[in-house]
Amino acid sequence: MRFLKWTAIILAILVTGLWFGASYFVKKGAEAFVADLAAKGMVAGTPGISVGGFPARMDLALSAVKFVDPKTGAGWEGAELHIFAPSWKPWQITAELPPSQTLTLPGMTGNQTVGVTSQGLTASV
Repeated sequence: MRFLKWTAIILAILVTGLWFGASYFVKKGAEAFVADLAAKGMVAGTPGISVGGFPARMDLALSAVKFVDPKTGAGWEGAELHIFAPSWKPWQITAELPPSQTLTLPGMTGNQTVGVTSQGLTASV
């Protein structure tokens, strides 16, 4: 019985450590992605990047997201973007888009801005 108790404790410590380690790398990866886009000349920014969902999922939350290509004028803006994956199936990724988004599309006569509103718009890979 003592063996089972210590096995459970060690397993819980390992799972907790793995989750916090993975959350660190997910956050650093998102920050590096935004910085890489900015380095390539894109207008890319999000003032808030956070990771949550312990222990069941890995939730990446981006606030005030903006991606714009200054060369073409094409872009996307949203108040928030949530990307999450279950801890037991990290390859099953789901993105939850905000209820209000703005798309900027290049055109012959200039850029057109399109507002998109939705409820529960998600995409899974």
